[in-house]
Amino acid sequence: MPAPVVHFLTRKPLVNNARVFKQAASLSGAGYDVLLVGVRRGGLPERERRDGIPIVRVGHDPLPRRLSQWARRDGGSPTTVRELGTPPSGGGGRARRAVMRAARAAGTLPWLLQSAAFYARAYRLLRGAVPAPAVVHVTDLNALLPGVLLARRHGVPLVYDAQELYTGIHTLPPRYRALLGLQERLLLRHVDRLVAVNPAIADAMRERYGRAADAVVLNCPPYRDAAPEGDIRARLGLPAGAPVLVYSGGLLPARGIEQTLLALHHLPGAVLVALGEGELRPELEALADREGLRDRVRFHGFVSPEEVPGFIASADVGVVPYRDVGLNHRLCSPSKLFHYLMAGLPVACSDLPFLRAVALGDGVGTVFDPGSPAAIAEAVSSILAAPEPYRARVAAVRERYSWEHEERRFLGVYATLPSSARPPASPRPAPPSAAPSPRPS
Repeated sequence: MPAPVVHFLTRKPLVNNARVFKQAASLSGAGYDVLLVGVRRGGLPERERRDGIPIVRVGHDPLPRRLSQWARRDGGSPTTVRELGTPPSGGGGRARRAVMRAARAAGTLPWLLQSAAFYARAYRLLRGAVPAPAVVHVTDLNALLPGVLLARRHGVPLVYDAQELYTGIHTLPPRYRALLGLQERLLLRHVDRLVAVNPAIADAMRERYGRAADAVVLNCPPYRDAAPEGDIRARLGLPAGAPVLVYSGGLLPARGIEQTLLALHHLPGAVLVALGEGELRPELEALADREGLRDRVRFHGFVSPEEVPGFIASADVGVVPYRDVGLNHRLCSPSKLFHYLMAGLPVACSDLPFLRAVALGDGVGTVFDPGSPAAIAEAVSSILAAPEPYRARVAAVRERYSWEHEERRFLGVYATLPSSARPPASPRPAPPSAAPSPRPS
């Protein structure tokens, strides 16, 4: 009997989307054939394989390809609310800026057009797929509509993984957010299994829609030895013995990176290492120069998720300084938190519900007001002054915050699907023996 097929649909580009790849690998190991369908951006190939799993990408830009390439030439996009921060260079720069401004003035319209383009192309790609799926799996609300339509067309179960509280994303236009909320309320009726990325988001969805999650599956990394792969100070040319703070992730607005950088004024001799890329990097470099902190900040660039724990294990503190700019941020459980724990690092986190539940509830770190550099410094200093108790608690919970632990919850959801949607003789996974994931206080 052939393996059941899972059509795995996401609005992500399928490059560094670790949660998607972990779930796909787990399903493949459990006996499913998985097809990943994501978004095509830039020079990404339309089709490829990763670890034996096929990937297909479809465009979500409503503009014709040549017009889209022209509009994006300097890094902007007429289908987002952002316009270029500096005048475009080269021919046609003024015209491209006019396109950006018109798109911004249009408000919700570009978001709707972009969504409609993706929905239509993804549905057209998969509606007649051979072999037909036994399960349709969707990550996040912005891909749920075509997932519902495909599951109904093929008469198969739909699994919906809410990787964030999408309607709580603060950058979305208000009208678009309202439309998404209505869409989620209606489409949840057609979801057979609901997975949430943390207990706080599961609670928020139950309160909003009256739908309880079938499982909470944290976005934890695979378990690995916490031994450092060399000293991060020697690797990056930092002073020997300097306290090292690590921020791993996108250099983006509202992540609190600016305030963390300014906290160095209150942390003599400490160095901040930022692993990641993003639109904020030029501003952060300029801020470090203005504040006389350039020698105490290292911008290393992107490190793949599987390499992060070993890369940072010789640091002292992992920092999660997200600002409370919207409900999605307030309820977040960023993967950097779990990478820090897997590396054996104590954590200093924003005082937000899930982050507080882990840092204080498990005794692995401290919390702070992310808007105050002095408060960030105080939280970090309390760890640096007596790190061993924090490190001991981190060592005690590392296995619980691993993908191997969360995988059992994830595959347990699939084990409850009808037999036609499961591999032959698929055993039901045993429930996790470790303590349950924390719930926000």
